[in-house]
Amino acid sequence: MSFNIEIDEYTLSETVTALKVINPSRPQSAEHIKDMVRSNMWDGSTSLGTGGWEATGYFPDHKPNTMVVRLSLSAYSVNKYLETQGVAA
Repeated sequence: MSFNIEIDEYTLSETVTALKVINPSRPQSAEHIKDMVRSNMWDGSTSLGTGGWEATGYFPDHKPNTMVVRLSLSAYSVNKYLETQGVAA
């Protein structure tokens, strides 16, 4: 199966920004996340998870031979951040 991987820039930007707040001592760059997505989803896998973020891919009908990937924070990251803020999850 041959296809392009298109990473949703909005969700990438928002994920990187949130991770900088959640874990400022270990920020993730957009390029690092893009590289991780490309190297782990090239085979058509539609999900990828790390301790901090998750990627979900789908093949929209209106974009032949393209997998669109959206990023989000993992529940673990959100819960750890809420703990540091003194908010019970």
